[in-house]
Amino acid sequence: MKKIIFLALMIGVITGCGNTNSSLNENGGETVNEGNNHGSVSEDVDVDTITIHQGETEEIVGMYRDDEIKAEITLNDVFYTDEITPPQPTQSFYSYYAAEEGSVYEVIDITIKNTGTEYFSDYVLRGFLSDTCTPTFTFDGGYTYTGISTTEISRDSDGEYDLDYFNGIDPLETKHLYLFTEVSSEIKDSSLTINICFGDNPLQLNW
Repeated sequence: MKKIIFLALMIGVITGCGNTNSSLNENGGETVNEGNNHGSVSEDVDVDTITIHQGETEEIVGMYRDDEIKAEITLNDVFYTDEITPPQPTQSFYSYYAAEEGSVYEVIDITIKNTGTEYFSDYVLRGFLSDTCTPTFTFDGGYTYTGISTTEISRDSDGEYDLDYFNGIDPLETKHLYLFTEVSSEIKDSSLTINICFGDNPLQLNW
């Protein structure tokens, strides 16, 4: 069984619209923390580590600056694809991501519910202002890709799906997300470690 470790849950918003052949992160979005200089997790930072396994839902509690944050997170799936599209049935016109030639997307499918009493933005999930979180995808052989992106899976009144911007979550709201990065297709079947964060706290998910 492939084992994937997530040491921090960090999300950047990249999406686009229409039925085109270009990657949606070219316009209307942003790739978060690519090449950031926050550095890795400091050894002298005292933070709790939470572990979540595939198919399990766990409530996690973390800190973001001086605020406590809570969420239930389920790791649904991890997969490679050269094009990220919404689940079926899709809307007539929908957003999607197309990888560059020679590349694929490593995609993490999660469901997250804000179980706290306050709204938290995508900054909480992508650790944008945290010194303890550096988002990286590290493959066998030491191949490392820095930066992580996200898209929200939305559904209209007819039950049809699309990909949308992810800005944050209100209290007791649940959202379905894809976390992803674009990597060389040559290493898509390698063992992988993913470092992401939940506020300032490490989050470890096992695949």
